[in-house]
Amino acid sequence: MTMWTEFDGRGNPWISTTHENRLRMFCKYEVEQTWEIGFRIIDERKPAPKGYAGKKEVVRDLAIQWQARFGEFAYSYDDLARWTDFFEWAGRKYGLLREFRENGIC
Repeated sequence: MTMWTEFDGRGNPWISTTHENRLRMFCKYEVEQTWEIGFRIIDERKPAPKGYAGKKEVVRDLAIQWQARFGEFAYSYDDLARWTDFFEWAGRKYGLLREFRENGIC
């Protein structure tokens, strides 16, 4: 999934194409989803998440925010498949797959 991240007019958007790049961006910045595959940077995360537990919490928070704002966007089937793929990858990596499946994230 290609994902756009805007820096409030401070240059070109950052386009990430891999799950690892997306996760790195989510761990480095506080973001707000502005469209189906677009985000706006609010601020840098301070302190930055450290280790497995910190990144797991970032992924969990992202899933909660994504699900809470789901109705605000018009996702295509392709968008949903790509988001599902990301959450399956992150859920498997951080032990959240069962929780995500129970909550209908993936």
